[in-house]
Amino acid sequence: MKVVDLKTQSKFIPLKHIAKTKQMDLQRRKAKLREAAQQFEAIFLSYILKTMRQSIPKGGLFPQGLANNIYNSMFNTEVAKQLAKRNEFGLADILFRQLAGKLQMHQNNATEQPKSIRPTIEKLKKFQPIIHKASKKYSVSQNLIYAIIHQESGGNPQAISPKGAKGLMQLMDQTAKELGVVNVWDPEENILAGVKYFRWLLNEFNGDVNLALAAYNAGPENVKRYGGIPPFKETQHYVQKVLDLFEHLRQNEVTNI
Repeated sequence: MKVVDLKTQSKFIPLKHIAKTKQMDLQRRKAKLREAAQQFEAIFLSYILKTMRQSIPKGGLFPQGLANNIYNSMFNTEVAKQLAKRNEFGLADILFRQLAGKLQMHQNNATEQPKSIRPTIEKLKKFQPIIHKASKKYSVSQNLIYAIIHQESGGNPQAISPKGAKGLMQLMDQTAKELGVVNVWDPEENILAGVKYFRWLLNEFNGDVNLALAAYNAGPENVKRYGGIPPFKETQHYVQKVLDLFEHLRQNEVTNI
């Protein structure tokens, strides 16, 4: 790990586009829901048309035979598609409203303030000057630092993970050594080193915050190996939680920064 050269290759992305990106993603998902609802209505209507046609006596509207059966099936399908698109019966619209409502509710719940955030912020208030110093020195948003610390240690400077990560920023011994940390339990050393390492990861992944967070959790080697966020549930959960918390802090100015 080359931590000595921390020249800013690209300015820190303040993540102000996260909310916009999430909204665009929500709209795309709603569009897919509407399309799926129309497809469902088309299948349902096609079945109804087929049932109605079967009730017509033989020798009725269409001659019998395999070719005509295929034609009738295609005809039913196309008519059903057109009816669904025109929303003649409203089934797709009803289904879409139900599913879209649940999707919106899920989106809103995902951005609600976590119940445990306030105690962590209160704990970290005494470290605010250090966080501010690290933010200025390495061009990393203070709110993002708060979010990382919250997810890493819950604001406990004496935290130690089962794998041996230590302190507020949960530094592994080897990483702390390479970063020049003398006392990993010292909050200032720990925060400054952790943010320095995160800045290096940002540079390493061309300013991509998602990849930098994934690398902070799973290691840069895994991010490079998989060409993106690794398929580890822990890492995927970590990245999403940190970004959601950052967005909440930014929107609600919880840290008053």
